[in-house]
Amino acid sequence: MSSPLSVILCLILTVNTSFSQTNKAQVVPWFFPGVIYQANKKIEIWGQYGYNYRQGIHALYLQSFIKTGRHFIFNPAYLYLNIQGPNGTRLQEHTLMNAVICTFKINQIVIDDRNMIWNRFRLYGKDIHFYRNRLRFALPFTTHRFLIKPYLFDEVTFSFNDGRFTRNRLAVGLSCKVTKWSLLDVTWLREYDKLNGNTNLFFVTGLLELSHRKVERNSQQK
Repeated sequence: MSSPLSVILCLILTVNTSFSQTNKAQVVPWFFPGVIYQANKKIEIWGQYGYNYRQGIHALYLQSFIKTGRHFIFNPAYLYLNIQGPNGTRLQEHTLMNAVICTFKINQIVIDDRNMIWNRFRLYGKDIHFYRNRLRFALPFTTHRFLIKPYLFDEVTFSFNDGRFTRNRLAVGLSCKVTKWSLLDVTWLREYDKLNGNTNLFFVTGLLELSHRKVERNSQQK
């Protein structure tokens, strides 16, 4: 077994152990089907519909990945949320999620660090603003049929409203290029939140390409 693969597997085992020890937190599933359009070698556009039936949330997620150099990607995004709570409460949000991603490789391991400013403009509540930093490790490899990329990441969130760090996310996932026209991404994520408590999140993303080019895909931005 190669050294990078050993590191990835050990980290995945650590994350899974952490998840298994937290049996009281609810599991919240998210489904994000969508499409990818590769405009050129430097610009990739995603459009997705998100659904969370447990919390009654519908989402529209639009984002683009713009390569600005060998190691940097500009990642502007817009997220609309329509939330219908079980007690009849309603919340709508127009969200801007502008980020810069720094990416590089160490041997076979791909490392990316995402720095995001997350502005949530609410129609029925107070606007809230965050800084999010996600550090992710991935190990892509190719079988005779698929391009597979297991990954794990840790993300911290700083609240500008509260002036403190309020959330940490620890996750493990797998991205698979099922065909040259389709991509499947699955993520299991443990969220530690000082305001809303701990939650287990399960993301399933399915993407179809409207145009096909031989470029490496970015996985779903959680």
